[in-house]
Amino acid sequence: MEISSSVELGFVEKLLQALDAGLPGGLFRLGVGFATIPAVHRLFGTRDSDWALVLGLFAVLLLLRVVPAVIRKIIPFSQEVQVIWWNRRQLAKRYDSYQWRKLFWIGAGMAIYMVAYRDVSFSHATLSSVCILAGAIGLVRWRVLRSLSPQSKSMGQKVARPVA
Repeated sequence: MEISSSVELGFVEKLLQALDAGLPGGLFRLGVGFATIPAVHRLFGTRDSDWALVLGLFAVLLLLRVVPAVIRKIIPFSQEVQVIWWNRRQLAKRYDSYQWRKLFWIGAGMAIYMVAYRDVSFSHATLSSVCILAGAIGLVRWRVLRSLSPQSKSMGQKVARPVA
């Protein structure tokens, strides 16, 4: 079933939709990565714990999944935005590389923070590098899969989700 493209998205809906795609999505995740190290330092009160940063990163990744789900349940969004988000969630379930590519931007944000504030440690550099490397592999794999798979191209299409 095709959704009519005559439905106009509101400003807030356009903004929220953009946070998960393209340049705005990358910049958002760059900011998340930039804020991760100082947030972990404040939360755990230590700059020396390698495991605190790993746990903090996992907490950030979990929040990036949970907060949007809660917002989708609480705030009523238009059918068009719900369909776009549903399609993206289906892609994420089918293709791990669609999710892994997000790590690239988070790791890059962490690296920018380390350089900007001269807060470089072995654990910071290692975790940031792992995120960048895993994310780069995800980016490349996603581009290859997207060019080969017709299902992965449905992200930009407005296909209504089945009614349960």
